This record gives sequence, C-alpha cells and structure tokens, in this order.
Amino acid sequence: MKKLIVLIMSMLVNNAAPSFAGEILPWGKLPKESGQLIHVQTSFSKSIQGKLVYYERKGPNWEAIGKMIPIVVGRNGIAKPEIKKEGDGKTPSGLYRIGIAFGYQETAKTNLKYSKVTKDDLWIDDEKSPDYNRMVKAPTLAKSFEFMRRDDDAYKLGAVIEYNTNPIVAGKGSAIFMHLWSGPTKPTAGCVAMSEENITLLLSWLDKTKSPMIFIETEGNQLPK
Repeated sequence: MKKLIVLIMSMLVNNAAPSFAGEILPWGKLPKESGQLIHVQTSFSKSIQGKLVYYERKGPNWEAIGKMIPIVVGRNGIAKPEIKKEGDGKTPSGLYRIGIAFGYQETAKTNLKYSKVTKDDLWIDDEKSPDYNRMVKAPTLAKSFEFMRRDDDAYKLGAVIEYNTNPIVAGKGSAIFMHLWSGPTKPTAGCVAMSEENITLLLSWLDKTKSPMIFIETEGNQLPK
C-alpha cells in the first residue's frame, strides 16, 4: 500500500497536478536550470489572503516540499503585469526569478546571496530616477524612495522578487519582495508576506544554484484584463 501511494503521488506531481483547485503550474515555461519553484495563489483577484506551496525538481519530476504556507498580498489584490502600476497596491501575477535575500542581521540561514540592509540602503520608486526599481546607497537625488532598514520588522528578513527588472520600465511597479507580514489579515503594498517562522523556513530552503522562481496567480487565473 505504501508503494502504491508513493507511485500515485509521483504520477500526480509529474503531470503538474494542482496543489490548489483550478491551478495550472507553468512547468513548461521554467528554464531548464531552474530546480525550485514557489507557487503563490489567491482565490480571486481582489483577495488579500492566499497560500504558498514550494516545489523542487527531482530528476524529471517536481515534488512539493514542506507545508502549505499562508500568505498575504497587496491591499488591492493581484494584477496582470500589463496593468500593474507604481503605487497601485497590487501584487503582479506571473513567473519571476527570486533575487537576493536581505535582512537586518549580519547573516541569514539561506543559500541565496544575502545583503544586510541599513538606513543607508534605499529602494528607489521615483519613476523619473535612473535608479528606479533598484537598491542604492544614500544619499540619492531621487525624490521618492523606501528605506530598506525600516522602523518595523517587515524587512527583518526577505527576498527580492525580480519583477520589472529586465528591462526596468518606469512606472510599472517597484520593490516587489517576499517579507514578514504584520499579520494574517493585513495586506502589503504589493509584496508577498508571511510569518517570520515561514519566511525563515523558505529562505533556508532556497538555493541560488537552483535558479529559484516564483509563480503568482489567482485560482483559475481569473484576473481582470
């Protein structure tokens, strides 16, 4: 019986079986070098709460790793990248690479490249700045930016979601991260957030040598045009 259960689970994952109802994971769109995938899904486009499952490539198959993680997204839900705009409070849907990890401590348990952030580290959201959607050191001529070392714990530990990075298009949104939430009912400005326990777990699993990616969607991809 145990062998039968293992066989069935292997067949399901190999055929991109859904971890949530209505899901179609983008297995065919993943680069061959990618060995890790984070899947974020909400029930509908205006939802602020959702779930996260993470997968790892095992030979020709993909296997779900660990537990399902509750998350929150932007205060105005999820939007397609074509309509995503700076300051709209929406999390962009789509498939993106995971960039560097960051946090307030000197080091973190992760196999991603890690950067300790201080009050001198700024993320530029000034659409007219040549440094738009980049982290720079203070001082800056940009008129609008975000301090990466905040007065709260939101960026105590996190990772960059490489949305609008290659190329960077002014006004299409900036500073999309995974980071700590303020609580399970409190949305973000456009990021994907979760508990400290869960982001610590996720970052300890992520490995830059496996070219990790994140796929963000609503159930059944019911997104407004």
